[in-house]
Amino acid sequence: MPGETAQTGTTEVVFETTKGNIVLTVHGDWAPLGVAHFLELVNAKFYDGAPWFRVMEGFVAQCGISADPALNKEWGEKTINDEPVKQGNEAWYVAFGKTSQPNSRSTHIFINLSDNTRSLDPQGFACFAQVTDGQDVAQNLFRCVYQDQGGLAAQGGLAQFKQMFPNADYIKKAYVRGAASAPAPSPASPSPASPPAGG
Repeated sequence: MPGETAQTGTTEVVFETTKGNIVLTVHGDWAPLGVAHFLELVNAKFYDGAPWFRVMEGFVAQCGISADPALNKEWGEKTINDEPVKQGNEAWYVAFGKTSQPNSRSTHIFINLSDNTRSLDPQGFACFAQVTDGQDVAQNLFRCVYQDQGGLAAQGGLAQFKQMFPNADYIKKAYVRGAASAPAPSPASPSPASPPAGG
């Protein structure tokens, strides 16, 4: 598909957020299972409207609960096998969240806002992408921690989240750059906290 190279190449994914755009360069050879699963989620529009529900100063910015409860039900139990950590959790690198159980990566992803290699690499968080544009946007996402992730994924959960955190940020749209469904650029636009949880 346009915007994607071979499995061992790179793909650019754009998160249009309420704070501005965040561009991820996805590396096919860092964590191939994670890359394939992430691109499936993006193409399924799973992240469209998703809240940044866990943004912790000096640690991570986490999302991965869809605004659509039906998508959460469809994808929430689809887990992928663990992979070795080839690229560590340095600042601006992106990995899937997971539980303490093996092979539990599912839909939650996080951006490292600082160098977390010492705490997260030994726990097996394998990065699959890097924020190559919009680091300032990621750094300025609204700080919040929403504990009831199961509730957030269910019907009515997003409304409760918005009531608790009215200034929270969201991914308005996520897409592979250059894909047919991606919006055309405007002519005027230049071309140690607890580990990230969730599957």
